[in-house]
Amino acid sequence: MDLEVGTNCVYYSQADTSKEPEAAVVVGTNGLGVLYLTCFPRGGGISSLHRNVHHVDSQILKEKTGMATNYGGWDTIANAAKRRKASMEKAQDRADKLAKIDQEKRDKDEALARELRLEERVWTLYDKGLTHAEITSDMGAGWTVAKVRAVLDKPVEARI
Repeated sequence: MDLEVGTNCVYYSQADTSKEPEAAVVVGTNGLGVLYLTCFPRGGGISSLHRNVHHVDSQILKEKTGMATNYGGWDTIANAAKRRKASMEKAQDRADKLAKIDQEKRDKDEALARELRLEERVWTLYDKGLTHAEITSDMGAGWTVAKVRAVLDKPVEARI
């Protein structure tokens, strides 16, 4: 892959596509996808010339990591936009998964708290001297004598 002189592209320091690229213009080429770039730092500043810059997906950059460190890597603006979009989608997916896990944890905590409040109510009624049948009636739908007995038979941690 090669770009024409004067073509806009992006430059990745150390060929690291996980970082923000710099704007660049092709000022020379050797015809083999190795470019000479004038790069413009984000936020302004002095432009810089980078020589012997290979494409970020070039096999030589994968084989010789020193070249990536020394010369960086270039990519087309379209590919950089695709990488950024994919990265943002991946980050959003990760955030959505974490939000779902957090919501599930909150739901479980709320369900446990509700269950504990109901068990405390059973104990309060039992301490008032109500029978298992009376407690079942007072607790309402979904409660049976067996369920009341199960709550009362659970080991209880002492509270101070």
